[in-house]
Amino acid sequence: MPLTVYSLQIVAISLLGNDVVWDPQSNTVLIWFIATTLIGAWSWRHFLGRGPLERLLKAAVQTTLRAGPPPPASQHDRRHQDDP
Repeated sequence: MPLTVYSLQIVAISLLGNDVVWDPQSNTVLIWFIATTLIGAWSWRHFLGRGPLERLLKAAVQTTLRAGPPPPASQHDRRHQDDP
């Protein structure tokens, strides 16, 4: 679930502000933020399996693979690929 967790952390920090992860007086908020992230990610993985963004990415890759390889490049295209 790393893609989902990292994405949600970015959203949470942008909504709640930098004080969620940086408070010069105390790390209490950061510890709660990390604990909530770990418990939430573990619970999702345990009960529901793969994260939602990971499922979406897997479906996109499988759809692309089912479409087959791209058509071969023409002689003109291949000649220009070697140019610096």
